[in-house]
Amino acid sequence: MYLAQLQTEPLTGIIEDSWLAAVPAFDMMPVPHRSVRVDVLRKLVGAIRGRRALKIKYQSMNTTRPDPEWRSISPHAFGHDGLRWHVRAFCHIDRKFKDFILSRCLDSGDVEEALATSSSDRLWHEFVDVILTANPALSDSQRAVIEQDYEMIEEP
Repeated sequence: MYLAQLQTEPLTGIIEDSWLAAVPAFDMMPVPHRSVRVDVLRKLVGAIRGRRALKIKYQSMNTTRPDPEWRSISPHAFGHDGLRWHVRAFCHIDRKFKDFILSRCLDSGDVEEALATSSSDRLWHEFVDVILTANPALSDSQRAVIEQDYEMIEEP
């Protein structure tokens, strides 16, 4: 709780009203802001709700697509990886389900007929257990502190 209040203080400036009597010196690096166009987000939400496809102008980081291009997608969900938002959609060009980073959706166009639905997205509905472990190449004490840092517990 103490560290959480320190973290929010730069945003709220109300730390003097909290249980922190004297604030110690601290600083923090802000998470970079990723800009999402409201008009594009609004159209994506509408396409998802209406089970429709949408044209988006998308900047891919793929070397075969170095420039922004218009593409049709059939979106069905949003996801967040801890740093950025994605829209999960069927890509009409690549003919498969993919994640599109919202901040790379530069513009939106016409609404169209969807070519696929969320029920066809097998990977979206598949859950896998992810087990994180400390690097076995570390010493016992190094592994122990990594396990402590991330509150890793050994599963029975």
